[in-house]
Amino acid sequence: MPVLARRAAREYKSIIRWLPNEILAEITSYSSNSDLVALCTTSRLFYAMAMRVLYHTVTLWNSAQLDGFLWTMAAHDHPIAALLTARLPDLVRRFAIEDKHGMLWRQDITFQAEALAALLSKLPHLKSVELCACTPDKLTDTLLERGSFKKLSQFTYTARWQISSPLVSFLNRHSTITHLTLYHHGALQPSAAGAIHLPNLRSYRGDCFFEATAMPSVTYVYLDRPGDLDIEPTLKQLGALAALRQLVILFHGLTAAGIVDCVARNVPQVEILISVGRVNTPMSPEETLEIAASLEKFEGLSHLHLAGEVNDRDHDEDLSTVTMWGGACKTLSSIGLHYAFWQKSKGNWVEIPLSRDVRRYR
Repeated sequence: MPVLARRAAREYKSIIRWLPNEILAEITSYSSNSDLVALCTTSRLFYAMAMRVLYHTVTLWNSAQLDGFLWTMAAHDHPIAALLTARLPDLVRRFAIEDKHGMLWRQDITFQAEALAALLSKLPHLKSVELCACTPDKLTDTLLERGSFKKLSQFTYTARWQISSPLVSFLNRHSTITHLTLYHHGALQPSAAGAIHLPNLRSYRGDCFFEATAMPSVTYVYLDRPGDLDIEPTLKQLGALAALRQLVILFHGLTAAGIVDCVARNVPQVEILISVGRVNTPMSPEETLEIAASLEKFEGLSHLHLAGEVNDRDHDEDLSTVTMWGGACKTLSSIGLHYAFWQKSKGNWVEIPLSRDVRRYR
């Protein structure tokens, strides 16, 4: 058989001929990095698909990776290289620095920091930035001072001891942010960082909440508070968010009654309240009565979940507690208690069985 005939027969049987590009792209998205690198050598089509996945997310852990990333992006941004292959800056959607052990810190990093800030600002489709550093340093400070991303929608910042001073100005320059995560692991007061103006912010996650004078769109807040920090100032800040509907609180060492009471006094507009703690005994009758009194203060609470590990629970006592809470707050339609889920059906409360996996991850 002639060579051209054999080649035509192979191409006729190839999956590239019969499968749509959308399906091939979906398959490629589940491939490992090593498989993606191998795919780059098979055809132009798979090269383009694999490169989109490989450079969709860029994560740096040490200074060698930083130098390599700067060199690679500069080489592919050359006009001649752009004619031969896809421009890598066009492919990056998410950028992350995870310097939890100080591997990116060095005294001569000023040049790399400025180069990285300039490079990231040129990425036309960058939507997510994560800066997780052990301490604020020249690298993260430079990115916050000079970074400007037109399409930024998700931003995460974690500092071990203190919040970097350029953070607030960075946030206020990016009104496009819709999802914000801030962890400082310290005793920063809510107003210490200054006012943040994010008119399009919809969800927030962190261990404190800052003074917010322009956050009219926030509907979801997740708070991870250490037990030795007072939660009252933070909840007072949240009370100003008129659109807030769902509040999740991960507490350490605080009672469920105390959490519900504090939320009811400061954020009565929430419709969904989920509070997760570490307890090993069922609630006392006194605590259930305290929660019932607090539930009367909510304006439209529909879902209450108080999750916590218990060694033993009594079904009849839980049913009595859930019925009492439902009477105190007429708008409640579901209650989570002692890792059991109760739903209101035709005026009665019915326990919904949950699998072991669901209980473990709630």
